[in-house]
Amino acid sequence: MFRNESSLRRALVCSLAAFVPAPAAMAAEAAGRAYVLDRDTPSLAALALPAGTLLGSVALQGRPEALVRTPDGSKILVLDQGPGKDKGDAGYQATARSSLTIVDAAALKVLSRVELGFGLLGGDNPTGLLGPDGERLVLLCPGYESKNPAESLARELVTVSVAKGEVAGRLPIERAVSDLQSDPEVKTAFLFSARRGKKEAAQPAELRIVDLKGDLQGPRLLGKVELKGDPQPPVLSPDGGYLYLLDEGNPSDKPEKNVPGSIQVVSVATRALVATLEGGTRPREMTVDAKGKRVFFINDGAPAKGLEAGFGELRVLQGAELKTKLETAPGGRFLRFSPGGDKLYVVAPAAVTVVELAGLQAHPMHLDRAKGAILYDDPGPAKELALSPDGKRAFVLYEKSSKLLVLDLDKEETVAMVTTGRGGIKFMKTLGAAALTAASYYAADRQASRSGGGLFYYDVYQVGRAVTSIVVRPDSRFVYVLNTQSGDVTVADSANGQVVDKLAGGGSGLRLLPGGKRVAVLASDQLKLIDAEANRKGPELAMDKLRSLAPSPDDKFVLALTDSQVVTLDPATGEVRGRATGFKKAVQVVFAP
Repeated sequence: MFRNESSLRRALVCSLAAFVPAPAAMAAEAAGRAYVLDRDTPSLAALALPAGTLLGSVALQGRPEALVRTPDGSKILVLDQGPGKDKGDAGYQATARSSLTIVDAAALKVLSRVELGFGLLGGDNPTGLLGPDGERLVLLCPGYESKNPAESLARELVTVSVAKGEVAGRLPIERAVSDLQSDPEVKTAFLFSARRGKKEAAQPAELRIVDLKGDLQGPRLLGKVELKGDPQPPVLSPDGGYLYLLDEGNPSDKPEKNVPGSIQVVSVATRALVATLEGGTRPREMTVDAKGKRVFFINDGAPAKGLEAGFGELRVLQGAELKTKLETAPGGRFLRFSPGGDKLYVVAPAAVTVVELAGLQAHPMHLDRAKGAILYDDPGPAKELALSPDGKRAFVLYEKSSKLLVLDLDKEETVAMVTTGRGGIKFMKTLGAAALTAASYYAADRQASRSGGGLFYYDVYQVGRAVTSIVVRPDSRFVYVLNTQSGDVTVADSANGQVVDKLAGGGSGLRLLPGGKRVAVLASDQLKLIDAEANRKGPELAMDKLRSLAPSPDDKFVLALTDSQVVTLDPATGEVRGRATGFKKAVQVVFAP
């Protein structure tokens, strides 16, 4: 994953794909192209959209794993972590250097192949930094640590001049790096090393700040900051002036044993720790409010002897200071901004705390008391809060239940509690599990009797917990919930919570296609489409190991990626517009501008 949001393209990491050659002129319009990486050929191929005809391909070396397109679309950067062995917790033991291949996108010609270092941070899904102009690429090569010095490999930060096709500089790194970030302009990098070891023998966490601007001398270490405790990777403040590192502390329900967490604040300008702020009990979910130029996090209220905390807190960071604290419902799980960015929702098991961002005023919306106390059974902790695009409805999914709670955000009351999935299917699965358990019990009992009785063991079969996922139609009228236990999609009217239909045909995930007229149900061997205008089942397309879907930048097409083919779909109709086949292992696609 490339961390600079300004340079992220709508690229999809999936299995590599290959194409069936078809006659086409290489002078075809670049705007109608997609580039597909076939890892096992290995090659990079260009497809004309929407037909998926092959415009050409270029052979690559090694075992390339990832693509990055420069912002202007003129170059495709191909990354390969190099040969080696995965040694588990010890890391990747490279036997040769990783590499970057720079390809001219229009001509499909290799411009240069650059040797980097040993391995790549992130492995086959590498983490790196690409400048907004596409001229500077920054990669962390983690090397390898071994008890045998002869097997150890150097660790270094490598910057590449994309225009020149060469390494601009290397910076040796002494400590293992677990996280690499930068400012939006990719002029300064932040390398975070987590705490290693235990107690007195522990190696403390550390933050390195590196200057990336100097093209002649390459990356230059500006400073190191030793950190206390066991902090998480840093979060950059919206103004770019500070880094916040959250440490959970050592939370306990026993007040005498509870060790509060903290927020360590590092100044980017002075490269120094300038404040350590109290984080409260179990601080978590650090969330950036770019519009308000502040950062939020939540915690649990202070534990009382023999009692659970009666409230939680939302704390607000700005600059190097803790600006304010707001009381929230206890046990906050996560934070969500409203579509208009004027409210923040703190989601807890029994209530959603609504925070008006303009004045930082908070009040609870109780899930178990609104509109006649409809939550008779505890559905368990909330796992997701989806918001309708118009900001009038919220939809809550739960970890231990297939329930869907529909909330009216204007009136701040519950509209309905919906049971997703077909009950008959769930009942039959429960009966089947009971029958298998009984059969196992009696078989084990008979075997024990033949052996003279005594202790015996048998298998207990249970129906797996429902896994649910959700999408909301762009006009906010209907909501769609996939239930993996019953293998179907529940369609509900968001106005009143009434179930419109339960459409058979399960999968592993839901995706709303561009334009909102079709909902895709992703399964390993099929792509199932739902007509979101009529709320009925659409076509089912056979797919060999479907990886994921990649929408084009203009949202006119969607590419379905499998190991062996790339299928072009019209998101408005669900029709197949083109198909490219013959790949050995398709892993990623990027689009032309």
